[in-house]
Amino acid sequence: EESSTSSEVQVSVDPNGPAYQKKYPDLYVTDRPKMHVLEPGDKTVYLTFDDGPSDLTAPLLDILKKYDAKVTFFDCRQSDYQGEYSSLMKRCVDEGHAVAVHTYSHVMKDVYASVDAYLDDFYKMYKLIEETTGKKPANFFRFPGGSANSYNTEVREDIIKEMTRRGFIYYDWDGDSGDASGGKVSGATIYANT
Repeated sequence: EESSTSSEVQVSVDPNGPAYQKKYPDLYVTDRPKMHVLEPGDKTVYLTFDDGPSDLTAPLLDILKKYDAKVTFFDCRQSDYQGEYSSLMKRCVDEGHAVAVHTYSHVMKDVYASVDAYLDDFYKMYKLIEETTGKKPANFFRFPGGSANSYNTEVREDIIKEMTRRGFIYYDWDGDSGDASGGKVSGATIYANT
């Protein structure tokens, strides 16, 4: 049994396990930051933004800077259109925000075709973030479409098991502003939903 250790993460590759366990030997969390534990009664909101960077990222970063607020960006590269904004990932990291993998293609039928397909897509985005920002992405990720969706029912548990084995943690959302619900959503509606 092959093993890889880090300060907090122990990873084993089962020689009789799925072949994808041997893929991407550099796709492991090697340094997990200490988790902040909330006390009862603490009121904390974790703001996250998916599917960027886009033309909205720079103005958003300006507002976050004004209020000294830190957020997590779950980034993807859905098209060449977003490619022109990829340099904003570096600004996000430089300004103290977390940048994590959402997906590379965001084409759910392809991403969730198999665990291998998921790893291939994830790794492309992981490397793009690392190359663009000069830092490894955060040790957590967000499933496109959420962790339970109609595209990943066959592979969901295997993806979670494999990504957890590699030291990653997935985060869904438990509140939604409604900004991605389709059509034009007014700022007042987004504010009220939030």
